[in-house]
Amino acid sequence: MSNNNIFETNFINVYSKEPFLSKSKAEMMIKNSKDTLKEMMGEDQKPNNKTGLLVGKVQSGKTANFLALISTSFDNGYDIALVFAGKENKLYNQNCDRISELFSKQDILKRDLKPLVKVIKNDKENDDVLKWINNGTKIVIIAMKENVSFDRIQTLLKKNENLVNKKFLIIDDEGDQGTLNANAFYENKNATKWNSEISHIRELIRNYSFITVTATPYANLFIDEKDIFLPKFIKRIIPDENYTGLDAFHSEESNNIIIIPEKDMILGKEHDVRFNQNLSIRKAVSTFLISAALKCIDLKINASEMLIHNSEKKIVHENIKSNIQNIIQLQMDYSKKRSDSIEFKKGYMNFINLGFEKVLNRKANISNKLDKELIKLVTESLPGIEISIINQNYKKNSQIHDDPLTIYIGAAMIERGVTFKNLTTVYMSREAKQANVDTLLQRGRWFGYRRQTIEYIKIFLSDKLKSRFEILRQLEEEMWDELGRLENGEYGSIEEWIKNIHFRLGDRKLQMNLTRKGVSPKMSKGYLKSWFSQTKVKLRSNEFEKNMLQKLKKEAIPLKFGNIKHGLKEFNNISEFELYMGESFESFLDKVNIDKSLWNAYAKNAINTNVNLILMRPDLDEKAYRTVFEENQEINLFAAGSAEYSFSTMDIESKNFYFGDRKIDLYQINANKITILVYSLEIKFVNKNSNLIASWKNEVCYAVHFPKTNHIYAYKKT
Repeated sequence: MSNNNIFETNFINVYSKEPFLSKSKAEMMIKNSKDTLKEMMGEDQKPNNKTGLLVGKVQSGKTANFLALISTSFDNGYDIALVFAGKENKLYNQNCDRISELFSKQDILKRDLKPLVKVIKNDKENDDVLKWINNGTKIVIIAMKENVSFDRIQTLLKKNENLVNKKFLIIDDEGDQGTLNANAFYENKNATKWNSEISHIRELIRNYSFITVTATPYANLFIDEKDIFLPKFIKRIIPDENYTGLDAFHSEESNNIIIIPEKDMILGKEHDVRFNQNLSIRKAVSTFLISAALKCIDLKINASEMLIHNSEKKIVHENIKSNIQNIIQLQMDYSKKRSDSIEFKKGYMNFINLGFEKVLNRKANISNKLDKELIKLVTESLPGIEISIINQNYKKNSQIHDDPLTIYIGAAMIERGVTFKNLTTVYMSREAKQANVDTLLQRGRWFGYRRQTIEYIKIFLSDKLKSRFEILRQLEEEMWDELGRLENGEYGSIEEWIKNIHFRLGDRKLQMNLTRKGVSPKMSKGYLKSWFSQTKVKLRSNEFEKNMLQKLKKEAIPLKFGNIKHGLKEFNNISEFELYMGESFESFLDKVNIDKSLWNAYAKNAINTNVNLILMRPDLDEKAYRTVFEENQEINLFAAGSAEYSFSTMDIESKNFYFGDRKIDLYQINANKITILVYSLEIKFVNKNSNLIASWKNEVCYAVHFPKTNHIYAYKKT
């Protein structure tokens, strides 16, 4: 590989100046790209024509990472980067801007008066591609996923025989969308058009690496083993500490979520004249204005954005826009009245207080200096609010505005890949009857590098959507843990890992699928294979469990895992463990949701497997607790640990750090053993307003990890 690193140096120089980045972080992206490059090339130092998968999180910086990979590839002999930059104009334009910005800097633009990189966005420049390459120029071809672009690229390749011998890096951004065969599930159906077109482009090129980039890789993992788009290697794009994702917005501690009452869910639908009565949307608009004003005062950030996503129907978008315009006009009229008038007090101040109560948990006090300033800012901002519909009817004119306050209304076109950097409020009530994990997760436009502004962000969701996002948080946590173990070499080949991976999707009543049915003929609902944990709190722990807990507290040997002390009780085999649990054994199985017949089948195959029973944090005694929302009774047992930046360099036996309950199986003392965690907790039940309504003390909860040498059978890729 070449030592010439002009493109890597340029990337580091450019991205060192980006918000939330630094020189060290840009250098880390390049280091990760070099690791990926090793997977992309064969022993002959040529591209190996394999599919790789880069998995990030929603709005976590995937674009910057694939630009780092392009830079590294150019420094190591690749000639052309072909970027499939999404299937919607907004994502395509954002990618074009980012790519052009990186490769148009003055220090990389020319060498001996020849351009080092040529970025091509349309077919007018196609005829000069070979000439530029022969002059030593690298080429970046940016294409939208559409038939016209595919035809253009195929024509270019067929016209230039020498071109197909060049080294290509193909980047498929949001590669779980549009690229995969959506007819795979159905027999005797031809492959979908785009799948065929991209496959044909791969056939035309002799030396290439194909890299899929996505935050939702579920469809990519469950396609047929013979499909060329099945990944042969997977790398994670790990976000840094400024990233706020599912764990930040949808944890028990989050105060960002506001529930839309069930009675409001029917409002705002097609031809629904009652939309003006929708108190939730008025609350959301008021909350947006108060949050925006507070953010302006505290952080000196003038711009704020609101997303409204409650229907895919264009007529509903028009209705919503009209009604919000009416809401704003009415408040403008009220605000001009005398402060002692009924209209001002009952009209304007009531509207203002809707937002105050959601943002500041109190009503406004006009004698308070801060409140006075907030009301003044809201009043001044009302005439300048931009309301923009983003859908197919407005495709040509719709854009992301620079106005101080903008409200966007739409559906699919405000989802995947589009970044709203000043997002402050979201109102989402659109519920698919059967939700796909990948589609729903991509709607989370509130995820991203928002650590500075997260306390000002409010998300209005239906109760079902809130529960679904909580399941997504658990699913993502489990998947990332599994991917880390894969990178660390725990599972051997990627083929074996994909064949055995399981995913848990929560209760059936939430009606969730992993991905689109048509894409994968080999998918069934299931569970990640390693951990089974209690996810619900329904019944009080019985006397048998409490007696077992007291016995364990007396007999468990104190043992430090990193810098955290737990208690350990060891058993030579499963039978000894079952005998120790006695009549609490049935409760254990019920709480971790393992069928007894399934356990017995496992026990027969792992009869001599050692069992470690671990009493979690006995030093906390009465102080350990978990918060549970009354309506869904869901619980997240696992306590987090030290931040993980590189699974492969993590020193699990370090005495200074504890890497979290979920990684406790990695400690040497638990190697190749069934590891069962026992928690003694206070369960605090809260209502939708986070008010404490009940408390259960000394509750016994469980989680169990099965060693990879003897996994329990469950649903998997068929």
